Amino acid sequence: MIACFKQEGKSIDYRPSGAVSAGDVVVLGSLVGIARLDIAADTLGSLAVVGVFDVAKATGAVTVGAAVYWDATNHKATTTATGNPYLGKAVLAAESADELVRVLLNVPHDIDANTMYSAATASALGLVKKGAAVTDCTLAGGTATSVETQLNALLAALRTAGIIAGA
Repeated sequence: MIACFKQEGKSIDYRPSGAVSAGDVVVLGSLVGIARLDIAADTLGSLAVVGVFDVAKATGAVTVGAAVYWDATNHKATTTATGNPYLGKAVLAAESADELVRVLLNVPHDIDANTMYSAATASALGLVKKGAAVTDCTLAGGTATSVETQLNALLAALRTAGIIAGA
């Protein structure tokens, strides 16, 4: 056997030596995870390694798409790479005085967050609002119309395959 599937990878198992509180950022080598729930010492829990999180931020402005790192000494997100593990990409701009920055956790360095979220959608972080047209977002260089068309085609294929029920 070369490989055996174990889990999707949105979160990973974690057994801390000391108690971890929900929202704590945990550094495991060069991998950073965030506890969604409290984890007691020596108890199996999990850390989110993907997702969008509001994270405590050091002073300094952060632009959308900026690489963000974790300063484990000060327990703050920073744009300073030296000595700090990579946390992800900022998906909302943050002013210097802001206490939090919104980060897409562990997204690859070469992904441009500006492509993933337009300014209008990032401010709302709701790509689609019920009853509202999607006219201001582009995903991976596509237009909103092409995204809608592609999503509808995907849903139709999933229905045809019996993976999801019809509308």
